[in-house]
Amino acid sequence: GKVHIWDIAPQLTALETEQESNDVQKIKPFYTFGGHVEEGYAMDWSRTRQGYLLTGDCTRHIHLWTPRESDWLVSQQTFSSHGSSVEDIQWSPNEDHVFSSCSTDKSIRVWDDRRLLTKLV
Repeated sequence: GKVHIWDIAPQLTALETEQESNDVQKIKPFYTFGGHVEEGYAMDWSRTRQGYLLTGDCTRHIHLWTPRESDWLVSQQTFSSHGSSVEDIQWSPNEDHVFSSCSTDKSIRVWDDRRLLTKLV
């Protein structure tokens, strides 16, 4: 599966200025990551670290996206202690490196992104 990131600023500007829809070009993804083996629906942007993103897929893998100057570095090592599909991910509202995930294996995991291979709980 692929994850696409779009810059929708031109479309938002068009709405604010009431431009005709045909004046705004069809946009292409700003960045695409094709490293997920299958589709996935879990993702969350960090509220404490600008640009950090987590994405999860149906094969139990969670990727950490680290922002760079003009794109992202997406970790090829994954958080993968779940037994099946990752259904949701949520960054902690106060701890920069902590997030949780839940899965169809009926488990909830708490992670620290500084400890890539080890879950906290």
